[in-house]
Amino acid sequence: MNKNYNIETEYKFVVDKLPNNYDQKIEIVQIYFDKLKVKDLILKIFEFGDSEFDNITTSRVRTIKVNNKTRYLITLKTKGKISRIEYEREITKDQYDELIYNNMISIIMKNRYVIQKEVCFEFDEYLNLKSNLITCEVEIDDSNYDKVIMYLKDLIKKHFDIEAIDVTLDSRYKNSNLHKYF
Repeated sequence: MNKNYNIETEYKFVVDKLPNNYDQKIEIVQIYFDKLKVKDLILKIFEFGDSEFDNITTSRVRTIKVNNKTRYLITLKTKGKISRIEYEREITKDQYDELIYNNMISIIMKNRYVIQKEVCFEFDEYLNLKSNLITCEVEIDDSNYDKVIMYLKDLIKKHFDIEAIDVTLDSRYKNSNLHKYF
C-alpha cells in the first residue's frame, strides 16, 4: 500500500460575500477527468497498485497560479463525506496535458482567497457556474461534527462578519458536482 497520502478532514460553508482582506489570492482551474482512460499514467505518477487505484472516486488536475507563477497538480480522492484519503503530486505540463486530452468531465474556475487566523480559511469565488457561488472551506483535524460546525461558524462571523451556511454533508457542494447544480 502506498503511504504517500493525507487524510483530508474538510468543512465547507456557503457565504454571501468575500472578506475584505486576504493573505493570498490564488487563481485555480480545476479539471475533473476519467481516471480509467489514463490508468497507466496515474499508476506511474503515484506508484499505485490496483487496489489503491480502485478506491479512487475523484480524479482532478489543477493549474494553480500565484503571482504569475503556474504549477500543475494531480489530486486523487477516495469516497467520504467529511474525511477521506487524498493523494496529491505536482506534475509536469506534459503530464497535465496527457491527463486531460480527450478526457475531461468538468471544469471549475475559481479564485481562492486564503486567510490565516486560528485556522486557515479558504474562500472560493467560483467564476464559471450558472449561479454566483462563494464558499469557505476549512481543513481541521477534528471529526466532532456538531462542535466543529458551531466553532467555525462563530469564527467566520467574528473575523469576517459573514453568515455561513454549513454544506459539508451536502454532496451538491463537492467541487466535482458543482457544475451539475449551480
